[in-house]
Amino acid sequence: MYFRQFWNDPRLRFSNREVNTISGSKDFKQRIWTPDTFIVNAHDISSYNVPNPQIFVKINSNGDVLMSERLKASIKCFQEINKFPCDMQHCELEIESYAYKADTIRYDLTEMKGSDTIVIPNFEVRGFTTENKIIYLSNGNYSRSIAGFDLQRSINDQDFLVTSDNNTPAFYSVLLSKSDLSKGQSDYC
Repeated sequence: MYFRQFWNDPRLRFSNREVNTISGSKDFKQRIWTPDTFIVNAHDISSYNVPNPQIFVKINSNGDVLMSERLKASIKCFQEINKFPCDMQHCELEIESYAYKADTIRYDLTEMKGSDTIVIPNFEVRGFTTENKIIYLSNGNYSRSIAGFDLQRSINDQDFLVTSDNNTPAFYSVLLSKSDLSKGQSDYC
């Protein structure tokens, strides 16, 4: 995913008639203050570093900063599978500051650009929501933004293929034993 953050740092304002923006990558990021944003419900996160770290920073003359990083994230999402394989799930991506409290950093996720092109393997994105709230923890109050995704499990014709070496998952075997293969997913769910 492309994880983009925007903020304003008045210390980075500059005046130059010929240049309105300056930009850079990883080295540039290390020279300025950046939010200590983390994904609360992440199981694992890695950044793309080949052939180079995929980080972009742009500063406008008024101090507005855009930082974009390409990340790969595995997010914990508790699922109800009682209607599997015809299930719908709601998963969330939760971000907040690791150390800065809500009186210092306020997250505001108002839109998700590119949300119409989100691809999640084996699922179809049916909708999304955004929410901003204050989380009350024992050591203070923190700003948190939440992106929610409504997901419908996808079953395509290739999921119904039976392999000759009998490595077919058990749920497909059960589904196949009670199915007419000429029907589509909507006929089963």
